[in-house]
Amino acid sequence: MLKLQDFYQGGYYTPMPEMHNLGIPVTAGCDYNQCRFCDLNHLQPFQHFPLDKIKHYITDQAAFYQNQRRKPSKFTLLEGNALCRDTEDLLIILGYLQSAFQVDYVSTFARSYDILRKSPQDLIRLHQAGLDRISIGIETGSDTVLRYQQKGVSAKHQLVALQKLEEAGIRYTCYIMLGLGGRQWSQDHAQKTAAFLNQVHPEELTLVTMVLFKGADLVRSVRSGEFQRLTARESLLEMRQLLEGLELTTVFNATHPTNALSLKGRLPEHKALLLAKLNTYLDQHDSHQIEEDVRLKWQTL
Repeated sequence: MLKLQDFYQGGYYTPMPEMHNLGIPVTAGCDYNQCRFCDLNHLQPFQHFPLDKIKHYITDQAAFYQNQRRKPSKFTLLEGNALCRDTEDLLIILGYLQSAFQVDYVSTFARSYDILRKSPQDLIRLHQAGLDRISIGIETGSDTVLRYQQKGVSAKHQLVALQKLEEAGIRYTCYIMLGLGGRQWSQDHAQKTAAFLNQVHPEELTLVTMVLFKGADLVRSVRSGEFQRLTARESLLEMRQLLEGLELTTVFNATHPTNALSLKGRLPEHKALLLAKLNTYLDQHDSHQIEEDVRLKWQTL
């Protein structure tokens, strides 16, 4: 019986909102792999898995769950940006799933550029085949920060990509990264990201705080002093500035373990409550206490 370990010996990544879905191996690594802040895929050569091997895996999983009381109905196409794969291949894979399971929906990670490369008709066909949740690393609405971090897209590119998803009826989650602009561009990052998000309609905003991966290109800029990282308190202040500027209907999810404070609520209904919780925490904790809270959190993960 094929297992995910037969495809991903070094582990794999899945969107946080979809972590309980059954993962389907489609690609390994990221076909771009040039973002300065990231080293998640540097040790994982990018590859497309053969369709027959993917079918074998799905068939094995269907056989395993045949006599189980609870069968999976939600699925995630792995890994870093599986949407980069050819549309016809993705339709075949979605067809395998539809034949083997009762499918509620299928999700995946994607880059904005993956969406831009798909025609409107391609996206509609994928949606009709079951692809209905996409997690996208928007990270920021600031072109200055996007260029510095070498994301390979502009804010305009990202806006067009999300609008294409909306026109195709595909729901999506935007990942936003606190601290990505460092101290120099923190205000620009927060303000431009809020302005960007107010133009779109994500199902959820997932906030994470930038972690300095040891293999990331950004490490050199941090060591030289060119890029100054935010403290945990400064990251929370940036979160507050971002939240204050948001004027959209969505789920605000800052429960990721990298964040110094865990917050979650629906906007706009819970905006005042979220800001009150954030302000209370900031008022009651100085920088040293916040750093200690973060250290203790990482120890328990």
